[in-house]
Amino acid sequence: MKKDTPYKVSLLAYVRSHLLLLLVALVVSVVLGDPSYQEQFSFVSHRLLQTTINNSNGLAGFRTCDGCFCIVENEGEMCPIDPPFTNFTSIIPTLRNLTLSNPIGPDAACNPYTNETCALTPSQNLGGGACVVEMQEPLTDFSSCPESWSYHLRTFSGTFEEATQQRLFVTHNGSCGACSSLQDLAVYMEQGANLREASSRCGALGLIDADRAIQCFEGIGFSTECATIWYFNTEKTAEACILLCAPFVLSGNSPNGDPPTCPLAPCIDCDETQAGPIFRAFAGRTRRNSGLLSDIIRPCDQVVRVEQVDPCARATLAPSMAPATTPPSSSIRWGFPVRGAICTAVLLSLH
Repeated sequence: MKKDTPYKVSLLAYVRSHLLLLLVALVVSVVLGDPSYQEQFSFVSHRLLQTTINNSNGLAGFRTCDGCFCIVENEGEMCPIDPPFTNFTSIIPTLRNLTLSNPIGPDAACNPYTNETCALTPSQNLGGGACVVEMQEPLTDFSSCPESWSYHLRTFSGTFEEATQQRLFVTHNGSCGACSSLQDLAVYMEQGANLREASSRCGALGLIDADRAIQCFEGIGFSTECATIWYFNTEKTAEACILLCAPFVLSGNSPNGDPPTCPLAPCIDCDETQAGPIFRAFAGRTRRNSGLLSDIIRPCDQVVRVEQVDPCARATLAPSMAPATTPPSSSIRWGFPVRGAICTAVLLSLH
């Protein structure tokens, strides 16, 4: 007999334990025909499924806003029921073993926060819709991927949706930059919710010596190009937001306020407005545009749906066969998808 997956087992156990409550709520809402009861049933059933899926996807180590991995900003919408995955241990070694053939970054001596003439080398179309990975087989031997394999980064000039429709190997939304390498992606995946704390330590070293700060970021695992723009970012934050961020760091407070809006803490908001735009333009990759979570809860429409897969497995597929990378999913309202999920779960629990 085929065994149930851990996700299916946890979902069935959770639905079974609350089956009577769900059925009673459904009968009452239908019989009475009261929209308020129907709305409450919609909310309760959605939250039950959301909690189960959050647990199965390993979101326990990440902050949530009222139980959701992102901030639901639009009235009447619900938390997306398909949160990003957070366990990438199986592909991180592959990401680190591949060689980038065209590193992208600003000149180490040119700080884009203080010099408007700074540019990425090689130059990138800053209005690009997606950063695309193009795998390159070794020319001198027949080693299996990832040994001796390399890859090239290319900014796709069309939209993100067009890139996904063409089944291109999209690694993040927007143009490529200094942090677009798969090596830097591995750092974002591995550090997870701990990256803000680790980067703060490296940024503090920058108050003493810039080289030590960059070496610290490299010690986390970042490429030299990405480590450099991270240092410039922390330097700008320290300059513009020191009065807000010094007490915030010492207090150890959450980067987000209370639900339901979960606003950014003043320090994080200052960094977002003062240092964020240039960082995003030069770094290329951020966690949210790569489909990854961080310890800072972001609005749902900022967490892009990007399917991060094993590059070697992806390299063996023809473009028409490759798994699609999907754009941000809209928040799910009480309609057929949620009703279908509830009904399916109930039917499964009866077998």
